[in-house]
Amino acid sequence: MAIEAAAARLGFIGAGAITAAFVDGLAARGAPNPILLSPRSERVARDIAARVATARVAASNAEVVDGSDILFLAVRPSQVETALAEITLRPGQILCSFVIGLGLAELERLSPGTPVCRVLPLPTVALRKGPLLCSPPLTPVLDLLSGLGEIIVPETEAEFDALGAASGLMSSFFELETAVARWLGANGVAGTTGARYVGALFSGLSEITLREAGRLSDLAAEHETPGGINERTRRALRRSGWFDEPGTAMSEVRSIRRADLA
Repeated sequence: MAIEAAAARLGFIGAGAITAAFVDGLAARGAPNPILLSPRSERVARDIAARVATARVAASNAEVVDGSDILFLAVRPSQVETALAEITLRPGQILCSFVIGLGLAELERLSPGTPVCRVLPLPTVALRKGPLLCSPPLTPVLDLLSGLGEIIVPETEAEFDALGAASGLMSSFFELETAVARWLGANGVAGTTGARYVGALFSGLSEITLREAGRLSDLAAEHETPGGINERTRRALRRSGWFDEPGTAMSEVRSIRRADLA
């Protein structure tokens, strides 16, 4: 029997920050789906259930599996084998993994005979914003993700993993914002004004990127004038090799094995 996203019962093995953000996004969209949460990470699970009317905490992972049509695996990378060994999926269920570094072939090996897919939501899914990777594009999962952010379906698993590595820039982005706001504070900008300015600046520029994604490489030159402050700032950063560093860091992150991830 085909699963209809609007009526699908959702189960989550693992109730951490990403599960909380994902469920909050569903609730903000008004999704009616019943949600069962793993009793592990009980405090987080109970916090979710307290604010989302359609969610409740199950007594066991087995209850989560029995009561769901789409099962989300949201444990730490090192906990995958243990979590899957404790449960038995039934025919027709979909297993959807949030786990970084867990490839489709390995997921299929750990759950033979079950339709599987990978999804990578970020904390911004709670705001129904940001990228949502999904592969392969299973229709019930895509329908469920609709309205939760910018859905991106990678053409290959290598592409999925490369995009996943780029998600490792989140904390660095906030450190960059903090550095700019700190400089503003040292130069007479009081209170939270600097943080608000920096947030609005990068948010507005990101909107331009989304609108002009096919022309990304042209945007830097279009947002500076000869001899102006943007050209001078970018030139100084290029001289220091600053723009090469993200690629170096992402390549290092991409090479890490799942077993070595927390």
